[in-house]
Amino acid sequence: MSIRWFEPQTLDRVLAKRIQKVNVVLDVGPRLQPQPFFQPQLHICCEPHPEHVRILQNYFGGTSSFMILQAPALEALKIMPDASIDSVFLVNSVEYLHKDDGDYLLRQCERVARRQIVLFTS
Repeated sequence: MSIRWFEPQTLDRVLAKRIQKVNVVLDVGPRLQPQPFFQPQLHICCEPHPEHVRILQNYFGGTSSFMILQAPALEALKIMPDASIDSVFLVNSVEYLHKDDGDYLLRQCERVARRQIVLFTS
């Protein structure tokens, strides 16, 4: 897997070209806004906070393409098979973890991702 760095001012211009549109997405810690870049066939949101899960379920619950898991990312990823997700999105979620947990989370994402990991930090 290759790593590419983009400055914030150029990010909007390159996103559409760089993010692969895939069928199965794991969105780690989406809070109230799952990744908006494209609509996959299956969008799995892994959100630990019950109040966010409730709002996501109210908004997306009737949509067959959304699955909302209430669980910390580290727990959810442990049970996912290798190469079972096309793309993993971590949008402003890694920076809230202890460094060792963040490293472990990224290794687990590499294990389950078939195509790409999209990581944003602020």
